[in-house]
Amino acid sequence: MSFGPAYVDNPSEDQKQEFLREIEQMKLLGAHQNIVSLVGCCTLQEHKFLVIEYVPFGDLLQWLRRRRRSVRLFLKSSFIIFASVISQEWNFTQ
Repeated sequence: MSFGPAYVDNPSEDQKQEFLREIEQMKLLGAHQNIVSLVGCCTLQEHKFLVIEYVPFGDLLQWLRRRRRSVRLFLKSSFIIFASVISQEWNFTQ
């Protein structure tokens, strides 16, 4: 797990444009409890940067791997509930 700045030395034009698009998307999304929020950015200088909120539990992939068993059980129980509701609705419309 790494923290701190991510830097691309000599980014291509595509990488620069992709970075700017990501900033625009984050601006449009705004704040939400389930999304890492944009704190600020600077795009007027040659070296552009993006500041996002601190995520105390690391990246989502590692979090899911550490909780793999509980996530599987949750998904399995959610699927069973979903299938039950669909079944009940199917019987109701028949």
